[in-house]
Amino acid sequence: MDNVFEIEFDAAARLVNPAQESVLAQALSASPRHIVVLAHGWNVDMPEALDFYSGFLRAFAQVDADAARSAMVIAVLWPSKKFSRTASRLLNLATFFTMKDRAGKIGQDALNPLIARLQAQSSPATHFHLVGHSFGARMVTATVDGACQLRVSSLLLLQAAYSQNGLAVNFDGRGTNGFFHRILTERKVGGPILVTHSRRDEALGLAYPLASRLHGPDAARIGDARDLYGSMGMNGAQHVDATCLKLGDRYEFRGAPGQVFNLNGDAVITSHGDVARPETTALLSAAIRQCAT
Repeated sequence: MDNVFEIEFDAAARLVNPAQESVLAQALSASPRHIVVLAHGWNVDMPEALDFYSGFLRAFAQVDADAARSAMVIAVLWPSKKFSRTASRLLNLATFFTMKDRAGKIGQDALNPLIARLQAQSSPATHFHLVGHSFGARMVTATVDGACQLRVSSLLLLQAAYSQNGLAVNFDGRGTNGFFHRILTERKVGGPILVTHSRRDEALGLAYPLASRLHGPDAARIGDARDLYGSMGMNGAQHVDATCLKLGDRYEFRGAPGQVFNLNGDAVITSHGDVARPETTALLSAAIRQCAT
């Protein structure tokens, strides 16, 4: 697709090639109605990340060719693979926590101000849709929650590798808020927040809570919705006012700004990486088309 533009950050959340931002700014002269920002997950190198984006965008074009042709796509590249020989093991804890922190830092410190600068140069009628997979979902969530106020029309979290309580307020009854609770309390997303989850995502169902609980006490059942350390990609967003749907159904994402929709993908998503498919890209299509209503 000739409407896809890459933007690459290093481990310190700096642009690898500052000229890439100039290219993005020039592309805004075409006045795109929709801009889609994609963030890949962890434990992939750059060729693998580009393959993921290609597969996702092919599936998107199959579902909604018009939207795929008309949208400007920003493909975020970030160093998500620390150890070439051992990073394939999710429970390599050094890698896990390094990449978790790195994804958040890039989103908050780099992608947030970059999108703010692009929005300052774009039409107020341009809609921004942020899509992230795995730790990339944490990145785009941190982007929305950054210091610069953004205009975000939708947020699509594909098998998000962060806490199921990340958007919640007082989720434990003792006044504890999720790290990204301001996204809901301050209505930082103007349209739907779409969260896919699947019980067949073994990486998030077992390895994520096992790694996370090393920083705290044991919980009731490993990985499920009663587990303090359960993940959003396993159980959906918990302790929030969410509408529950099945992935693959017909969607109409109407409601208040920032309405959360939990999309049960048990019958569709077979593994942590199984998100570049028509059923998931249909969520992006529906979010884009809602902007026209």
